[in-house]
Amino acid sequence: MSKSKSIILICLVAFSISAADYSSLKISWEDKKNVSTASFQGNFNKQIISGYKNDIHTPADTTAAAALINGCKFSWQPTWRFQGAGTVWLNAHQSNDCSLLTLVENSQNSRRERSSILVLMNLFNARVVNFALLNGIDIINFCPIPDNNKIIALVKSPPTEYSNKNSYKLILFSQYDGKKIAAGEVFQYELNTMQVSNNGAFLLAAPENQSGVILYRTDNLNKILQRIKTPGTVTVAAVQGEGFLLGGRNFIVKLDKEGSSWKISRCYKVPRRFKPDKMVSCGSRNFAVIATGGPGFYYNSGDFVKLSDSCGAALAWDPKKRQIILTRQRNSGIIVVDAQAPVLDKQLILPNKIKPRTRGRVTGLFPDPGGKAFFALDDKGTMMKFFKAGRRWKKNIIFTAQDI
Repeated sequence: MSKSKSIILICLVAFSISAADYSSLKISWEDKKNVSTASFQGNFNKQIISGYKNDIHTPADTTAAAALINGCKFSWQPTWRFQGAGTVWLNAHQSNDCSLLTLVENSQNSRRERSSILVLMNLFNARVVNFALLNGIDIINFCPIPDNNKIIALVKSPPTEYSNKNSYKLILFSQYDGKKIAAGEVFQYELNTMQVSNNGAFLLAAPENQSGVILYRTDNLNKILQRIKTPGTVTVAAVQGEGFLLGGRNFIVKLDKEGSSWKISRCYKVPRRFKPDKMVSCGSRNFAVIATGGPGFYYNSGDFVKLSDSCGAALAWDPKKRQIILTRQRNSGIIVVDAQAPVLDKQLILPNKIKPRTRGRVTGLFPDPGGKAFFALDDKGTMMKFFKAGRRWKKNIIFTAQDI
């Protein structure tokens, strides 16, 4: 047997063992029949290659450096799912230092049972540096814990022939190998948003169609720490300092910890009839907030400054360049705003008109950790890197969705 063939054989054996380990992970639900035996179906591969480096251009003191594995080449692309008009089931969050992108992709079998794959991408070199299969586990939302190797995920129960009612759990997973560490109690409502505090100690959860938010300690998801009333249903939240910004129809408030309890410390006077669905903190005092299909604003030193009249679905803050990046609905454009300028300086990018041509609408924006570019993820499952060459914007394709 040649050396190259032996390496491939070793890879396949190692990968099959890993997949078997993950398939044994079961989640306990109130209905004991509510157990999925599905396995993830998608485009992924792992090769063991001696000397292969995933830490190229990666500073040692970053989240990406802590997450990567050298000696393995990980390949992954999102899968185009032929449901309805076609879709990708993809969700992504960026680490606080902007170096690591954590993605979750879902698949579904003929019995409507869903599985997930947890993918880690090093944004210093745009390489997939690890992934974990979560067979039979339907992650519908998640957030990484800062400076940690864990994520908290909102997991939906498998379907049953007896009931269409869904159950949910908050589950703590290892971000590096996908192993379940702890789980909370079953509840019967979905969450509009969930955020982990900057110190990693607290989880904020905003129930759908309910006023108020729920706080947990991240090391004890079994017990509600505190319920807090809000002026209405919270549709969006962001972390600011050691507290949270909360937004809903006609309100934005700041939530801070005072002593041993959490309290609303400030109420902002928002523009009339405004219902935000994306929000980011822009430093210690300011923030940006948008409504998909409606206006977007930058809150700066007491004033709401309009960013766009008709926003798209994505919003981000670049802490190095101090720029707000958002999408607009018209022409699927991206607006880059210099928040340091006395009068907001805006640049317009039209992704679908920059070669190589793409057709999707941007649904996620992620600053480059080096501060020289930004990444965009669209609804066709394509991830792009945008950068300036002189005065012109250019883009590279990082990955795009493929059929199985």
